[in-house]
Amino acid sequence: LDRVARVGDGLAEAIRSVTKPYSAVLDVRGVGLAIGVELADGATARAIKEGLRQRAVLIGTAGRDGSVLKIRPPLAFTEAEIPVLTDALGTTLESLPG
Repeated sequence: LDRVARVGDGLAEAIRSVTKPYSAVLDVRGVGLAIGVELADGATARAIKEGLRQRAVLIGTAGRDGSVLKIRPPLAFTEAEIPVLTDALGTTLESLPG
């Protein structure tokens, strides 16, 4: 549990750093390895989800209008994999229009 908490905190902080310049990202929150990224709208969430899928990172969406990215990596996820996810997320965000 200590490792999951530590890796989850590192993952959430790395996601906050990558998403900070983007006004469409409203909040990053979570517990352990379960991270939610709240976006301004469901269309943006779907575009990011698809962009990540194209980069071999699978996530889900949640929320009433599907505007929350649901990031739940496997328990074997370590600090070494954080850059894989955040690099794909950063590249996807950069590719979005506007």
